[in-house]
Parts: sequence; C-alpha cells; structure tokens
Amino acid sequence: MFTREGPLANDLLPASPYAAAEDIEINVAGVWKLFERINVHKAAGPDRIGPQVLKNLACVVAPILNVIFRKSYETGCIPDVTPAFKKGKNCDPSNYRPISLTCVACKLMEHIITSHIMHQASCFNMLYNLQHGFRDRRSCEIQLLEFQADILQNLERIAV
Repeated sequence: MFTREGPLANDLLPASPYAAAEDIEINVAGVWKLFERINVHKAAGPDRIGPQVLKNLACVVAPILNVIFRKSYETGCIPDVTPAFKKGKNCDPSNYRPISLTCVACKLMEHIITSHIMHQASCFNMLYNLQHGFRDRRSCEIQLLEFQADILQNLERIAV
C-alpha cells in the first residue's frame, strides 16, 4: 500500500548554493549488492519476512524490488509504516517509539536514498566538519577523543 502527500511549495526554503543532486540510479546490480551485505541477524518487519529469507531469494527478489524501488522513487510514494509500540495502553500515542517498523525491503530502499544524499553532501562539503553522527569513518569515540584533545590543549594554554 502506498501513500501520497500533496506537493510541497517550492518557496519554503531559500535557493540552494549547491548544484542539484544527480538522479539516483537504482538497478538490479545495486539491489543485488545490498542483499550480499544484508545483516541476516536483524529482525523482520511487520511483513514478517526476515533478511535471511530475502538474502536466500536474492536472485528472484532483486529484479522485483528493483522495479518497486524505481516506481517508489519516481512517484514519491512509499509503503505505509507501522509505529513501534512500547508498552501500556495502545490508544496512548506516547506509548509508541518515535521510530516506525518497516519491512527489510523498505530499509534497503532507505539505504539507497541515504547513501545518495550523503554522497552529495560529502562531495560539496555541505556538512559541518565536526559532525560525526551518521557519517562514514567517524564515530562517537573519535569525536570524544577530539574533544578530549581540545580540552587538554586549552588546559595547556591556560597553564602557560
């Protein structure tokens, strides 16, 4: 099932100083590569199709998902998602996690789009250099070490 939101107004944000991103290329080879690297120990989504099943059926599923991913990207429509229930009364919205359970296939599509966006942001230096979250070759540990080094440098400057 797909949903469609109304079109966004073009004047909501100022014009970008960056070049427009290239169109996302979605093909069977790329989808197949995602199946090769899929973590089979992750949980299945609301469709109850686990990553191991998808990986085992990659030769059959990859061409089908390629068509679905391309259609989803071209139309801007995505499958509905199910909010993750925590505990308590299910009629209370605060008892749901601020994430949504999505099927493994939807997570693969998210990966395709996220990779493309992060590549664009990296190519044009769009991200703050000290931003470490959700970036390749950067981690919380590296950020903490850099922060510690900054503190030690400042302490040395004060001591002199």
